[in-house]
Amino acid sequence: MKSSRRFPPLILTAFWISTGLAPAAGSGTVRVPIRWCALQGTKAVVNPACAGDSSTKDVLWRRHERTTETHYLPFCNVSLRSAALFAQPSFPIIADPCNGSVTPACKGVQGDIVLSAFEHIQMMQNCAAAWNALGVGDIGIVAVNIRRFIDAQGNEIGTLGATTDYGSVAGQEIAVIDNDFTLAVPNQPPGCVSPEPFVPDPHEQIFGHEFGHANSLPHTIVQNGDPSTLMNPLYPLVDFLTSGGAGQTDTVCPNPIPDPNTLTQCGRARIYGLCNTNGIEVDPPPVVDSMPLDAGDVSPEYVDLRKVGLISDSNFDKGTFFWHVGLFPRLANGIEFTFAIDLDRDPNTGGDPGTLGLPLTLAGVELAGRVEVNVDQQPDQPKAFTTAERLWSFSSGSFALTPALGSKAVEVMMQILQASPPTLPPEMPWGSFIGIEFDRRLLEVAPGITATTVRFQASATDSQSLGLVPSRDQPPPGDLFLITPALSVCQMSPAEALPGALVSVTASGLSINQSTHVLVGPDVVTTGTTNDEGRTTSQFVVPQGIAAGRHLITIGVDDPNDAITADCELTVLASPSGAGTVPDDLMVTLDPSGQIRLRWDPSCASGDGDYEIYEGSLPIFYSHASRLCSTGGATSTLLVPGSGNNYYLVVPGNGAREGSYGLTSDGRPRPPGASQCRPQETPVCP
Repeated sequence: MKSSRRFPPLILTAFWISTGLAPAAGSGTVRVPIRWCALQGTKAVVNPACAGDSSTKDVLWRRHERTTETHYLPFCNVSLRSAALFAQPSFPIIADPCNGSVTPACKGVQGDIVLSAFEHIQMMQNCAAAWNALGVGDIGIVAVNIRRFIDAQGNEIGTLGATTDYGSVAGQEIAVIDNDFTLAVPNQPPGCVSPEPFVPDPHEQIFGHEFGHANSLPHTIVQNGDPSTLMNPLYPLVDFLTSGGAGQTDTVCPNPIPDPNTLTQCGRARIYGLCNTNGIEVDPPPVVDSMPLDAGDVSPEYVDLRKVGLISDSNFDKGTFFWHVGLFPRLANGIEFTFAIDLDRDPNTGGDPGTLGLPLTLAGVELAGRVEVNVDQQPDQPKAFTTAERLWSFSSGSFALTPALGSKAVEVMMQILQASPPTLPPEMPWGSFIGIEFDRRLLEVAPGITATTVRFQASATDSQSLGLVPSRDQPPPGDLFLITPALSVCQMSPAEALPGALVSVTASGLSINQSTHVLVGPDVVTTGTTNDEGRTTSQFVVPQGIAAGRHLITIGVDDPNDAITADCELTVLASPSGAGTVPDDLMVTLDPSGQIRLRWDPSCASGDGDYEIYEGSLPIFYSHASRLCSTGGATSTLLVPGSGNNYYLVVPGNGAREGSYGLTSDGRPRPPGASQCRPQETPVCP
């Protein structure tokens, strides 16, 4: 577990501004879904206007939008997005597991969380369970908006965020304090908190920091054998995301995976997202949803299977059955984790796992496995885990021992501030992850067809003391449901544009027949509506003054309870040098066709690649209006003249701006014409 401590404001102010365009960290965007929950009692729930927003939904998705736009997208081409699907459009609001506002034994007020205690773990479990119950499954990263972290006595402790990373799919969890404490919002309503004494955080770098941890980035990076503390304990800084080494440009999980020590920090974040985070938009793997289990469901009592699940990973053609062991167990020598799966949910087609010596009673099993964990604890050394796995598949009337791809055990340690129950030792692990990997074809019920719903049973036993005898508290069989994430998508046309250019964005997978808004970064640029298929298309002008580089485009609906968004990117091109002027030597001749031919010399500005023609009626000077907004870069054109006596002006342009219309006889600039082709830019040359 990583936690962030508060630092004096003076240390941090220099690190909020990102200047220049960072080197590209990947050719395609890695989009990581975020499963937000808000805790009852937080300002995000009771008064979202404290964060400058109108709904809880807006507060939460703007938290990942800010750090995406400011840090991860421009520097790493990593984008955080809402995990909400059509089946579950809202971000869950969950109860405080220990509400100090109503229960005297609980500390703090509603929304306060005792760091690293039972309440903390229960909250994270409740958020994941809320998403699972609504049909979304274990995709992306769980994130909870809390009020503040407190100690066992109820005192605010200055920790701003905490992360748990089990080193596996379905394992990353983030908790961050409400941004009412860290956002300086103009005209806040009564009852809101100013950022002091907390550090102001307008770009949500606190959340970005914890996301870095959830995506494998520690405070200290060892790169090519050279350790350096590039990730400030509070925020992910620009120099952290852009320093040294090679990037990781693939948009699917590479095989083999490169040595992380040869990658930039952005490369590490991209490769971890692609290979270890379920639901990534590039080739989203189907997910068999996990089932939470209650404490005491397994034997022995101190081993609680907090959650078990099965993942079918199409990136690597592998399946993984995993156990999350939680609520303060400690991995000990000789604990065995077992599972059995009935793929076709028919008890008459398969085998009995008891014949394999497994303490399970599920009938009709086609796949079964066991992982034994052994611990080597040397004095003053971290634990070393070894695992031994066995995997069986049922075929032709019997079980056959089948090679597994691998197994793992990870224990995440933390310091407990509030022991629950009080008899627990002062230092216990947050939880443990155990997994067994196998060829995903073993999950098929027919060639090329993976099961959509399976029956399963899983347990944990202490082989040394119980001899694999099932406990009376053995969990009954349950169902796991296959979910294929169907995240909404959007596409820009064109994907690259200059400021001032007109672009189009098309999105699908949104709620049907809803009004929508389109944002560039944090700013709304246009509105629209979805049709009866959840599609929408909108046009907008790229804002003037926007920095060159990648920018987040977000399309959401106006319903305050609908958190589905479509996210894509627009690359804003650097504007060429300012538009110039054409020398005053325009040649006009009569063409044999009866048209007039205009010829002129090139613009004085090298960035001007096109020309516009304006026509006015004499003797009314300054009556010119556009006749032709592009010559395709040519310095001559044919034109059918208007009736009467006319004059013509040639104005250069650089694609986003037009230049000078020339000077009057007394040296003043001629004014722009009616129906301008483009906004005018001050000429950079005479």
